[in-house]
Amino acid sequence: MNMDMKHLTGLLICLLTVLFHSSSIAQVYKSTDDQGNVTFSDTPAANANKIELPQANRVKAINVPPLLEVVTEKAEDYVVRISSPAHDSVIANGLVGFKVTTNISPALNREHQLRLTIDGEVYSSGRESFNVSSINRGPHTLQVTLIDDKGTALAESAAVTVFAYRPSSSGRK
Repeated sequence: MNMDMKHLTGLLICLLTVLFHSSSIAQVYKSTDDQGNVTFSDTPAANANKIELPQANRVKAINVPPLLEVVTEKAEDYVVRISSPAHDSVIANGLVGFKVTTNISPALNREHQLRLTIDGEVYSSGRESFNVSSINRGPHTLQVTLIDDKGTALAESAAVTVFAYRPSSSGRK
């Protein structure tokens, strides 16, 4: 037996002894010796008086209803990807619309939808793809989030960066 087990066993024996001993104490005796020292004991001395102790303070236990068994469905591990446009691709003319298509695995539930954000701002919500009508020139970050019927995000695609150009309006060729 190692030291920890010996200490644990000794502690357990002490606790059990105290528990059983304290619950079996039925009488307390008070005695005073020749010098006036008062002693309380569970063993009666020659000049001891029996002490009537008040009933121990007890509280009636309350009935606690059983815990409700909460059955939670295992959340699906969804994977959301932006299929098109590809990362670091170029939108040749930001004035002309382009399509953002997605790939989701496993398939969406009826109550789920996708949310497209462009540069951190919600652009649109849908089920599979998004039509972006136009976009300012420069770099933009696209991201798609899968959300449930309560608006909780379940999965999110990696960010895709696109670069949009716009034709010059200065008349130069």
